[in-house]
Amino acid sequence: RDKLILLQTGMINKAKGQDITIKAVDELYREGYKNIELWLAGAGDIESLEIKNIKSKKWLKVLGRVNNIETIRKNVNIEIVSSKKEAFGRVTVEAMMGKIPVIGSSSGGTKELIKDNENGLLYDQGNYLDLKEKIKYLYKNRKEIKRLGESAYYYSKDYFLIDRCADEVLKLYKKIIKK
Repeated sequence: RDKLILLQTGMINKAKGQDITIKAVDELYREGYKNIELWLAGAGDIESLEIKNIKSKKWLKVLGRVNNIETIRKNVNIEIVSSKKEAFGRVTVEAMMGKIPVIGSSSGGTKELIKDNENGLLYDQGNYLDLKEKIKYLYKNRKEIKRLGESAYYYSKDYFLIDRCADEVLKLYKKIIKK
């Protein structure tokens, strides 16, 4: 089976939830899912996450700050957004526009962007075992990665292209001016 590559993008710190993702992937590795990698892209020190009892880090690649995220995403199957309180998830939308399904925490703006099992998957925020199960589901059901990625792409195209956003803002201004 082909390697499953997960990506998490953003400054490395506990608020972004990389510790949750690392624990989830470590659990999968312990269960025998050896054909998996987690790539972390973003500034910061992984030691700041204070993660204990990780069996192996063979599956972990810390990329640091990157300037070529579009190129990196071409090699990724799934993007993870495990932030505790993400406002508008630009990373989520960027992944969707790249036809990459997102597994995101059910909090903040992430739960507004991801329609569970339609254009991505949601897991209970902070629950690394739930995140592990979502990753495992896509690991075992590779066709779902493609289906969710395609759906995410069309959703992002329909709702987040600049022309549409500008039209929506203009409509809102006109509505406010009428009042």
